Amino acid sequence: MARELKIMTKHGLGTITSRSKDVLSPPESPVADINVAIGLSKDEYDELNNAMKKVLGLIQYTKLFNTVKRNLEDLINTIGSYLQAFIRKDANFLSRRDISLNINKDLLNVLASFRFYLDYMDNHLKNDFDQTLGLPNKFQNYCSEEYDKNFSYRLIYHLRYFAQHKGFVVGSISFQSNASQENRLQINYALEINIHRNDLLEDKSFKKELKTELEKLPAKIQVIEHFREWIKSLTKIHTQISEDLLPTVLDDAKMIKNYLTRLTYDEKDERIVPAIFTIDRADENSKKIFHLSHIPLPVRESQQIIEHLEKPASIV
Repeated sequence: MARELKIMTKHGLGTITSRSKDVLSPPESPVADINVAIGLSKDEYDELNNAMKKVLGLIQYTKLFNTVKRNLEDLINTIGSYLQAFIRKDANFLSRRDISLNINKDLLNVLASFRFYLDYMDNHLKNDFDQTLGLPNKFQNYCSEEYDKNFSYRLIYHLRYFAQHKGFVVGSISFQSNASQENRLQINYALEINIHRNDLLEDKSFKKELKTELEKLPAKIQVIEHFREWIKSLTKIHTQISEDLLPTVLDDAKMIKNYLTRLTYDEKDERIVPAIFTIDRADENSKKIFHLSHIPLPVRESQQIIEHLEKPASIV
């Protein structure tokens, strides 16, 4: 009968240094030098791993918020590319691209990421933090405050549901060119992205109070300016909840920094990444490794959290 193989599992703290195999190797085919410099007990490994998860969880919120912002930037850049083609009279560029399709696609990406951000924040604030901190209520209050005082935020908030029911949001797109009032030799160009007021009024997802506000707007609503005002409110919401969240992971960030003092490495070398390791061997003295895994430590993020709380400097 074959002898049952017993696996010895150990944990450690060390670094991974990425490098090319040789000077001719393509950058997408790196190799890594692993240096497990310090052994960790199971309790130390779990302690450090849990601290890391909390810090990365906080950073995840900011990454989601940045996704919303970047989707809005993509929308504005798409509009800008079409406007530049119009100014250049580049018929070939314009004819090869479905303007309405691409602008609607980018706009839907903004709305979808906005909804995901709100839903994700609401869910994780309820499940990942001590409820005595009242973080879910604080987040809802921040959202409600911006909803109440900013019409553009209210409009974009409900456009999410309108898009679910109707699909494409943009009703019409038009290029404009007019001589400047100040300088008759100067021409002002614009690409108007409009949603149709009556389409919104017919949608049941819009509240009565919002429909009353919509009735006062032009038949064609130029939506980009409302997106610019909406993102200001969302930025304020995210900044406020981030200020509430940062103190909850301060001890975890300091713990990570404290463990890192046990390592000796060149902190300025971006190729070197501190990490925690799990190593499986056949026995304690065996050189044969059955399995090795690592988790990079959030060094920069932990330092930013500590610096922000000890000498205020925003990381959002």
